[in-house]
Amino acid sequence: MPVATLVTTLRILIFQRGPEDLPYSPRAVRALLPLACLVTWLLFSMVLPPLPAALMAVANVLGTVLAAEFILRFRNLRNRVVQTLVALLSTGIAFGLLLLWPASVLAPHLIALAKNPDLLKTNYAAQLPQGAVLAVDGLNLWAFAVTAFIYRRAAGVRVLGSIGLALLASAVILVLLFVVATIGSTMVH
Repeated sequence: MPVATLVTTLRILIFQRGPEDLPYSPRAVRALLPLACLVTWLLFSMVLPPLPAALMAVANVLGTVLAAEFILRFRNLRNRVVQTLVALLSTGIAFGLLLLWPASVLAPHLIALAKNPDLLKTNYAAQLPQGAVLAVDGLNLWAFAVTAFIYRRAAGVRVLGSIGLALLASAVILVLLFVVATIGSTMVH
């Protein structure tokens, strides 16, 4: 990815540039898709076996693509999809990389909770590493704000509309993750 695209991505992360400032490059989208899947897989693989983690990573990235396509097509802005995907994928990769450390700190605790949900009835949550919890929460809020910002610029909507679009995009991703997790759990049993 050219240096100019990296610089623009960093400026999108701090709300100084938008997807329209990125080049129209289907080639960049094709390059970013596997990278986004890899970074997302790294996060999921901390708590899941490799294959389910890969399926969840692909579902997550696919949800990003489908949501952007749907939202922008619905608003008759199909011509903005490529730049929007470059923005969403590149910022998503950046946030994924930033989440690696706090997620790795929390992963053993999440695995313990999954194995023994009764721990939630105790004060186990208070024993979680609070720095890692705050880092994950802060990064996720920042990522959501950046996603809303990208959709505001790409779809030409106001702030509340962009929050709605970011929520819609998140819902698409969560539905796909739920479907993959449900299909995966029925295949195991």
